[in-house]
Amino acid sequence: MKFLFHIHTRHSYDCILKPESIVKFASAHGIGAIAITDHDTIRGSVEAAAYARVKTPDVHVIIGAEYYTDCGDIIGLFLTDEIHEKNASKLIDEIHRQGGIAVLPHPFKNHTVIDEWLQKMDMIETFNPRCSPEQNAKAHDLAVKLGKVGIVGSDAHCSKELPLCYNMIADASTKEQFLLCKKGRTEYTSAMNILYSQAIKGWKKKNLLLIVKTIKSLLSVYLFGPLRRSRSTRAR
Repeated sequence: MKFLFHIHTRHSYDCILKPESIVKFASAHGIGAIAITDHDTIRGSVEAAAYARVKTPDVHVIIGAEYYTDCGDIIGLFLTDEIHEKNASKLIDEIHRQGGIAVLPHPFKNHTVIDEWLQKMDMIETFNPRCSPEQNAKAHDLAVKLGKVGIVGSDAHCSKELPLCYNMIADASTKEQFLLCKKGRTEYTSAMNILYSQAIKGWKKKNLLLIVKTIKSLLSVYLFGPLRRSRSTRAR
């Protein structure tokens, strides 16, 4: 079955997707399992799981979250309780104490990789549509070097990013089967999608400076960029 990993909802500071809308998308597109991993909370995945149990039993929702630590983000899956630990090594220990799986997302983006806790990871995100090809290549090489299972993450912050990437898995209901997942589709996101989530982040955090920077970036990419290319073409 198709399995979507690393999805955000309105419970993240840079997303407004409703948990139930993600479940509906999965059911409508033949996706059998999803892992919602909001920033620092399992609330989005808990809401999605509750909705799926009643409305779409064909979609299995894994309870998870993407926690920010002193060394960067770490994703916990198959969680039973919220985690508030900020030390990377101790957070991984807590994930395992709950019987969960620890995943290192986008290892070469906003991380301080330390061997002490890196060896504790169960899986490594080897493709993230919001990373560069170079970062993803290094992530793949890291997983191979450490002998860790690789997983494809959507890192979806808007509906347009939901279909970009998926994994293939026989059964996502158990940790053992989860560790046997295989890479499915991989496609990079657009600058517009990234700027869209940045705008939401600025709005939710009431960060006027971030909003202004995002608007300037949008104008540069989608208005002034084409104008500059058009003028350059006419000048030749």
